[in-house]
Amino acid sequence: MRPTTHEFDTELLRGGEVATLGAVVYRGRTVIQPGPDRWAPLRRWAQGLADQVDGPITWRARTDDTVVAEGTVYPA
Repeated sequence: MRPTTHEFDTELLRGGEVATLGAVVYRGRTVIQPGPDRWAPLRRWAQGLADQVDGPITWRARTDDTVVAEGTVYPA
């Protein structure tokens, strides 16, 4: 995928480490569209995992090793 201004390195963290569940590692590169709620897809991704593991999950978006957005969600 060609890098764009809307493309970020993204990850979900559990206990300060990149979250894993079985063979799934929650880290990747994601295209995020600009807008008033641009980070909603990452929050939903994190919420799904938080509900599944019954614990807090931090989502993070980075570009060039700089954190541009981050938040923590808790199980519903």
